Amino acid sequence: MFVPDKNEASMNGNRLNAHLPWILLMILITIQSSMSGFKMPPLGLQIEDKLMHFFVFGILGWLLIRGMSLETQPWLHKNRVLVTLVIAILFAISDEWHQSLNLQRDADILDLLADILGIFYFTYLFKRKQNKMRAVNSH
Repeated sequence: MFVPDKNEASMNGNRLNAHLPWILLMILITIQSSMSGFKMPPLGLQIEDKLMHFFVFGILGWLLIRGMSLETQPWLHKNRVLVTLVIAILFAISDEWHQSLNLQRDADILDLLADILGIFYFTYLFKRKQNKMRAVNSH
């Protein structure tokens, strides 16, 4: 029976901490997309649906770039922005396609656009925050 040494077990725990949040959010989004007739409580805005898409997928982008920043695999860490954008945008596309298969739901290109804008913006915010922290720590 294989028993990992302490360093390997610690690394696996760190990888779980790095990736579990974005994986769980993807699962929650998929479950919500499967629900027929699911409606958010109205906020009194005409664009509240697009704002919800922007923020939920923005949080997904933030969690993904965070996970890739904590990644110990050199290629993933080095290409963390690209990996984040590819995974999150492909997931956003698959989510809209998934909704198109549900007779009570509609796929909407504007929802997808809001998803992608949120992903880009929150990924940018994370990188900006990370760069500021590096600048402070290097002085």
